[in-house]
Amino acid sequence: MQKISELGGATREFFKSLIELDLYDDEKGCEKNILKSLDAAADALGNTRTVCKKYYVHPQLPESYRNGSFEKYRARYHASKDSEYFESSEKCVQEIIADFEIEFDV
Repeated sequence: MQKISELGGATREFFKSLIELDLYDDEKGCEKNILKSLDAAADALGNTRTVCKKYYVHPQLPESYRNGSFEKYRARYHASKDSEYFESSEKCVQEIIADFEIEFDV
């Protein structure tokens, strides 16, 4: 597999891996799918799962998968076509992270 180097590339690879996995039945299955997708992103980046999770995969993607909001992007991804500037996976990732807000402890 060709290594990717851009920051968004790990998030995109995580998304593409997760979108192809079967739906999970329980929390254990959910976490297993997230780990598989982190491994795919780590492999593409040439790094470890932990480093990808901490620094490269946007935290909103695993969170949206856990809370069920990720599922609406499955159909969008498969129905969408790549544009001149963005892959369909990138368009979906942009939608998922659009409303992300960092919470600070004050």
